[in-house]
Amino acid sequence: MFLDGERGKSKFLMDDSGFTLIEVLVSLVIISLLTVFFLPLFTLSYMWIGMAGDKGTAADYAVSVLEYLYAYPGEIRENMALSDLKDADIKNPPGGMQAVLEVEKYGTGDSLFLTRIAVYRTEDMKKLTELSRVIAKK
Repeated sequence: MFLDGERGKSKFLMDDSGFTLIEVLVSLVIISLLTVFFLPLFTLSYMWIGMAGDKGTAADYAVSVLEYLYAYPGEIRENMALSDLKDADIKNPPGGMQAVLEVEKYGTGDSLFLTRIAVYRTEDMKKLTELSRVIAKK
């Protein structure tokens, strides 16, 4: 330790040096500027995380609809809509989303159908995902 021989106190306690008011104010201004510059980055990243979650939910829903139609090909018919499906969980998209199902014949036969589903966000009708699959009706 740095002790003064006569009093036994630390030299750090006896030292009167420190930061001046100008130095403290300059450091506060620098910290404030850094905060102002990085704050939008945090808010944008929060929005991007929310958008990624919406896209993931939409993709999961679209895959579940196509898998349902693949598992139950007897329900497939040309120009059908989501409301024509028998399963209530499948025909209702997740909250805040709308979905459009398109089914059309594929090729020359009557057993192949091209199924396409697009999922949109309800508030601005922005397309979140679109998937398609050819399904054979058995």
